[in-house]
Order: sequence, then structure tokens, then C-alpha cells
Amino acid sequence: MWKRAGAVFVLALIALTAPPIRAADEPYDLYAILSLTGPAAFIGTSAKTTLGAFQKWANLNGGIRGRPLNVVIQDDQSNPDTAVQLADQLFAKGIPAVIGPNFGATCSAVLPRVRNGPVLYCLANVIHPPTGSYAFVANLSTKDFTAAGFRYLQAGGVRKIALLTTTDASGQDGEAVALESLKSPEFRNLQLVANEHFAPGDLSVSAQMARIKASGAQALDAWTTGTPFGTVLRNVQETGWNGVVMTNGGNVNTQQMKQYADFIPTQMILTASPYVSSNTGLAPGVLAMRATFLAAMHDVGIATPDTAVASAWDPTLIIVSGLRQLGPNATATQLRDYILKLHDFAGLNGMYDFRRGDQHGLDPLSSPLVRWDKTAGAFVLISKPGGMPLSP
Repeated sequence: MWKRAGAVFVLALIALTAPPIRAADEPYDLYAILSLTGPAAFIGTSAKTTLGAFQKWANLNGGIRGRPLNVVIQDDQSNPDTAVQLADQLFAKGIPAVIGPNFGATCSAVLPRVRNGPVLYCLANVIHPPTGSYAFVANLSTKDFTAAGFRYLQAGGVRKIALLTTTDASGQDGEAVALESLKSPEFRNLQLVANEHFAPGDLSVSAQMARIKASGAQALDAWTTGTPFGTVLRNVQETGWNGVVMTNGGNVNTQQMKQYADFIPTQMILTASPYVSSNTGLAPGVLAMRATFLAAMHDVGIATPDTAVASAWDPTLIIVSGLRQLGPNATATQLRDYILKLHDFAGLNGMYDFRRGDQHGLDPLSSPLVRWDKTAGAFVLISKPGGMPLSP
């Protein structure tokens, strides 16, 4: 009996003196809502790769104050209703932030749910959240992208332009932004000669392309991404229209270009994030972050990351920076206020200054244009930041 009592005492003593399990060692779950299936999967799967690389890099560099970062990704299937359902489930947990969604329609659907938090860092730049809100947007605004593209077209002698946009939130934003830009005195030489629409699930836009061809348009602003953009490219080829196809940075996706290789038009320009611009003149901190990003992507087997891959890096970097600064128990309000005051912050896309009040934090004139080089299998820079051609 005494032996048994002694054994119990020893076990109790061990329990009292053993080091407790530290909360600091528990993973910190950072949630993301991405389109891993459906028409926006091109973008979502690229973002998933980036988040995996970021998690690995962050944990090699201290995690979240000693706690390993664990990025938890949920698939919204490119469906706005599914995105809202997933968001509501996550928000009920009281999380301070979520990365994504990555598709215009899904981001637009979730946006109204975050009026009072948590922080939503949308990877699709078609939303335009109010200044000071809980919503932030990766990359530049679609307004900035469109202006860069129009500058390039106008400088190249284009005078007649057509629009072809989807009827979803992304396409509606693309149309609205283009129409607004065309009213600017800067683009007074551009004349809108056709304005066509199609549903994201349509398998053909041949009728729309026939009308665009008949309008005499020299350039087509095809503001759509993923599978619908493939539909546009196929019908451009079938119609025999040979003008310039302009599209947005969501299509700066190597995987997508290789899949569409057989029907990519000869003249196609894409607005791109500042990441693809020349390293000349960049701040040392930005150059260092680009080197960090490239090394992290190399570690997961991506030798030449494109814009689609790069888009998720800075939003995650900014959120994790805030959590490291504020601590893992930071509230949504604390994290929002941290981002709103953030300035002189070196990211992959440049120096961020959220005091601009646009919820993007980047220089509006920092977007360059690229074209797809079929032979090299890579995107090639064709303009200066802001859209003016590299050479006269």
C-alpha cells in the first residue's frame, strides 16, 4: 500500500514539475477561401501554391511569435453562394482575418459580410471597398489596370475600341471601369464602337465577336478571367478578327496560357502587377522581398512564378506582419487599424502606404503590361509602369 501511495506521489510530483505544454507551440490557423475548382480554379490553385510556400518560409522565420503558421484553405468552387456560406462559418469562429476569395463574383458576394469585421483581403481587384473598412484588395485597382492598358493602346495608334465583358460581378466592374476611363480627357482619342456581354457559362461568343468585327474595332477589352477568357480567345480565332486583345492581370497565368496555346491571338496584351516590372529603381526592401519570394517559390518547385502565383504573397505578408506585431490574440479591429496605418512597408509589388486611402496601398501608376511569348513559354514585359510603351 505504501509502495502504491509512493508511486502516486511520484507521478503527482512529476506532473507538477514537468514543463507545461506551451500555447506558443500550438499552430496559428490563418484561413483562406479560394476557388480550387470551377472556372476560377486557374487563379485559386496558383494562390494555394503561394500560400504553401509562404507558410514554409514564415515558419522557418519564427512563425507567429513562435507559433507555427498553419494556412487552412477552403474551396468555394468559384461559386458566390458557397463562398458566403464558408465565410459565415469562419466568421462565426471570431477569426480576425481571412485571405481571399480570389474571384470577382465570390469576393463581391462576401464583401457585405465584413462591414464589422473580420479583415477580408480579397485577391480579386474588382471590388472597391470604402476607405477605412475591413476589406482590403490585393494588387492595384481595376481602374489603375484599365488606365495602363488604355495608355498603351492609345500610344500604339489604336482609336476604335470594343468591350466584351461577362455579366457577373467581375465583368460588370470591368465594363463600368472601362466606360469611366473612356470619359477621361486622357483617353479622348479612344472611341467605343461596340459593347458586348456574355454569361460566364456561355460556350460561345461568336455572335458578339461578329458584331465587334463589323464595328471596325482595332482593339478589344476582354475583361474576364479563367474559363470564360478561353471562350473569348477561341471565338476571336474562329471569327478571324485580328485586332489587339487586351485583358486583365488575372490571366497572367502560365498554366492558363499553355492550355490556350492553340488559339492565343498574335496581338494580346495583359495588364500585370508591379511584380513583373523591371527591378531598376526599386527600393532595397522591395528587391530583398522579391529575392525572398523567388527563393520560397523555388523551394516548392516554381522556377518562374507569374502574377497569378504572386498575387497572394503580399496580402499574406501584410496580415502575418500585423499578427507578429500585435500578437496572435489580435482582434479584427486591431488588425484593420494596423493595416490602415501601415506605410513604408516593402512587399513584392512595391512599397506599401495604406494612408492613400484606397485599401490597396500601392502606387496607382505602377502597373506594366506584358505579352505572352509562345516560343519562350513566358510573359514578356512590353511597357513602363503605368502603361506607356518601353520604346516609342
